[in-house]
Amino acid sequence: MTKNTYPLMAILSIFLLLLLFNLPIANNIWRYSFDDGTYSHAYLIPFICAYLFYHSRSSLRFRENIALGWGALFIICCLLLFITTNMQLSLGYWLALLLVFTSALLFLFNFDWRIVFSAGYLVFLLPVWGLISPPLQDLSVICVSFFLNLLHIPIYVEQQFITIPAGVFEIAEGCSGLRYIIVSLAISSLYSFLYLDKLKHAILFIGAAIIGALITNWIRITVIILIGEYTNMTSDLIEDHNSLGWFIFIPFMLLLFWYGNSFEQVPDENNNTGTSLSDRHGANFTLTSIIVGLFALSSSSLWALNFNQTSKTTVSQSSGHQLQPQVYFYSDVKTVEQTADNQQRIEQVYQFNCADLSCKPSFYLNSPIPANWQILEQRQVDDVLISKIINGSEIVHIKSFYQTDGLRFATSSAVKKFRLMNPLISRKDISFHWSVAYPDNLLGLQYDGK
Repeated sequence: MTKNTYPLMAILSIFLLLLLFNLPIANNIWRYSFDDGTYSHAYLIPFICAYLFYHSRSSLRFRENIALGWGALFIICCLLLFITTNMQLSLGYWLALLLVFTSALLFLFNFDWRIVFSAGYLVFLLPVWGLISPPLQDLSVICVSFFLNLLHIPIYVEQQFITIPAGVFEIAEGCSGLRYIIVSLAISSLYSFLYLDKLKHAILFIGAAIIGALITNWIRITVIILIGEYTNMTSDLIEDHNSLGWFIFIPFMLLLFWYGNSFEQVPDENNNTGTSLSDRHGANFTLTSIIVGLFALSSSSLWALNFNQTSKTTVSQSSGHQLQPQVYFYSDVKTVEQTADNQQRIEQVYQFNCADLSCKPSFYLNSPIPANWQILEQRQVDDVLISKIINGSEIVHIKSFYQTDGLRFATSSAVKKFRLMNPLISRKDISFHWSVAYPDNLLGLQYDGK
């Protein structure tokens, strides 16, 4: 083992120790990154990060003296990780874990931007990018509608649905282009780090990658709608629309690298020791083409289907009654059925006391509204949410509230706000109360708070 390998072994040790001491977070990242088609490129990110540290090994120098400032930052990041984990704030502990890793390296080694970039590149495997999916979805609807109008295709747009004579297309969050944005950012930032010397060129290159990713997705959706129109919704491409996107995206990325080559530093003509510009461009083009192919392969729906079979686990409902809320990842549920004055009442209390960080009432798929039911009316009475729902000809009313630290909250957003203001309160003291009454007379009664 040479001296150059000591820093690399230290980085690997810190990384593995962080995962070992934060296994619930590691499991959470695995579920929502490696087990999600949108982030299936995450399998490549650790290997790319390892290469980046290896590429930057000449800049890895252990500190000779203790850096109190970086040590204080490391302690602050650890405290942030503890608080966000206790609050089960997903975005918080994902980013806090990355900050702990980065600050630990900066405390151990002399500061260098290459260390920051190499560690920060792990952000591309974290499932933090879903925040931009809704605005990208809305933008896709607007732009695709514009393209179809240019092509004189009769359309009717309502929210995320585009209706054409042949049928209806929904531009869901999966069609927002988020996958192409993440891949474009990951590849373009990597290329800029390895090959571009000027910040201005890197900004232009990454900007072109983002714009191209958006346009690629809009073209993909437009082509799918056109195929549906001209084949009367019978083409197989309508179902396998992800593969079509990569056939459009890969040629764009190859053109992007050709554009990036124009930014590279031209070597000194009098310097005969280096490789020629054409040789360098050829090597870069080959390497980046391989990277694009790997990203496309790992991000394709077919690859994820064949090699990524693990699905999100849910706990089965204990009650056999058909009308139940949508609740995932809970530790226990108690069901009580009562009948009084010809009124049947079913009450369920869900407890969230388990090690899984997804075991929380504010999990994004949880809803007090049963599947396939629609809300007719909803109002809040004190600390209880009362919803009037309908399914076919059946109408019922449901009551729901959350309870933590002896307090009640009508909505999950109110619980989040309370926990943000009180981050040290135990996350295990929380429950979700849900009840339904038959027949339809719940809202006609005065709720007594019991």
